[in-house]
Amino acid sequence: MKRINKDQLHNLGRDIAAASKKDDIVVVEQENSESEPWIIGKVIRVPMVVTQQDVDEDVAWFGRFEPGDWVMMVRKHRPVNAGSNMHRISECESWHCIENVRMKLSEGDFREMEQRRSSRNVSLPSSKMCELS
Repeated sequence: MKRINKDQLHNLGRDIAAASKKDDIVVVEQENSESEPWIIGKVIRVPMVVTQQDVDEDVAWFGRFEPGDWVMMVRKHRPVNAGSNMHRISECESWHCIENVRMKLSEGDFREMEQRRSSRNVSLPSSKMCELS
């Protein structure tokens, strides 16, 4: 196995992000998070460059990004239970540096399922779930 350095890892992340399209499922490393070192999520906005206007309007997420940074928006998949391979698409959307993208999942990596709600509770929509293999 060949070792790669951090610059090579970031370049790989940029390449994966550049090839990603809306609705693709990606794995993103969260470098400074001990409780959640990585997330699985659906691409909501493809890579874009942060502008000064984004920073001024606080789109740059609490000063985390600066003008010129490349970012993409991802909607997080949350595990149904701790350690579960079943994930539910959440409403949590966040921006991530494209250099932190680690892989794009293919359809062979997961399968989507509809989880039906009780017929007595008709006001709640069904939720999407996926199982990672």
